[in-house]
Amino acid sequence: MNEENGTKLVIMACDEIFSHLRPILITVDPVSSAILRIELADSREVSVWKEHWECIERSGYLAVYLVNDEGKSKSLAQKKVLSQVIRQSDTFHGLAHRLGAWVDRLEKTAYTAIEREGDRLNRLQSAKSEAVIEKKTKEYETAKEQADKAIESYDRFHYLYLCLIGTLQVFDRHGNPNERQAAEATV
Repeated sequence: MNEENGTKLVIMACDEIFSHLRPILITVDPVSSAILRIELADSREVSVWKEHWECIERSGYLAVYLVNDEGKSKSLAQKKVLSQVIRQSDTFHGLAHRLGAWVDRLEKTAYTAIEREGDRLNRLQSAKSEAVIEKKTKEYETAKEQADKAIESYDRFHYLYLCLIGTLQVFDRHGNPNERQAAEATV
């Protein structure tokens, strides 16, 4: 808090969500969990983000740190209005979505392999002749091996994904900014 003019220094985390195809701009202070501004807007253009942040400033809040995604309008507006503010890219948007898609793919692959293993087991159990039993046993063993590998790949990647996302969080669980150097060293 700046005692002279009553301005409160804040960290701002910004993003947008949508309602009926219209953007809802939101800026919060992750330290206090305060919503600094939320508004239904007509667009996400530079001028709209600029006015959004200027309104926060007129309300007595001064950004000292900004966290947002790589949105073009937000980035340009930040350069116009908050150019003196340290900006950090939102790791969730930058990394979690991309790696999360791989988690989903690996999980789907594992479930598909498990289903195939189950199918091969059912076929083995219905086999009658020795030659068919031998053939179905090999098919089942191959399917089981593939399922085990798919499950292991998913489990390992998912674990590393969660560790990485936890390490790269912009803020700790108390809302304090994490140190970039510490995250880089951990990674």
